[in-house]
Amino acid sequence: MSAGKSTSSKNIAGIAILIFMFVAAIAVIVLAGNRIKLRQMLLSPSRPICNKGDYRVYFKQTHRCYVEGKQGPCGQLMILHGVKRDANQSDLFGECQCQTFGQLGCDTRPTVYWQATKRCYFLFDQGPCRKGRWLVINQFNNPTCVTIPCPSEYNAQSQISRRDSADSDPDPKFVYSSYSKCNLTLTQGFCPDGEIVHFTSTSFRPLCRKATQECLPNYSNSFDFELELNITNLEVYPGE
Repeated sequence: MSAGKSTSSKNIAGIAILIFMFVAAIAVIVLAGNRIKLRQMLLSPSRPICNKGDYRVYFKQTHRCYVEGKQGPCGQLMILHGVKRDANQSDLFGECQCQTFGQLGCDTRPTVYWQATKRCYFLFDQGPCRKGRWLVINQFNNPTCVTIPCPSEYNAQSQISRRDSADSDPDPKFVYSSYSKCNLTLTQGFCPDGEIVHFTSTSFRPLCRKATQECLPNYSNSFDFELELNITNLEVYPGE
């Protein structure tokens, strides 16, 4: 009697093991199929990854879709821009780029990318630099930190700019330096009479425009002034 019960228990245990192995095998097959399906979606131009109705782009680092033109997974002062990896690819892949403000040719404050913190900062601002230094573009067109030649003017104007620019586009009026001398944008500065200095979203160099003109359609008639930096003040940061 006990021998029969023992045999029956063994049979039940064996069946349970077989059922468990069967379920586990099904789970493995399903997971493998999902991986293959995801790979096919990533490689096939006929299978969109993201819903195109809401202008979403696929961000590879997080394997998720985000709305194009928004910050999404990007760092501060950055937006997600959609690009095609292949001419035959129907999907747009998201790349983080520095946010630009204002229309083309209009007064604004440029932004630059800082590798060590993986985010963007405003030019001629402290940004990732130590106190008493600000962010500029050197002669190799790379962002770097240098000593602020006019800390009093910078601190005074920064307080005004931050107060006026809360939750809005940056104040186009800010302190910048050229030839180790500080000036204020939207003033005459080095420009001829009747013109003022300004920056645009596409140039790291100060430009001149007519004081009565708010936006420039192009820069062909603008006085292009080359920025000189004090290279002896360069500060090396990790990731540069």
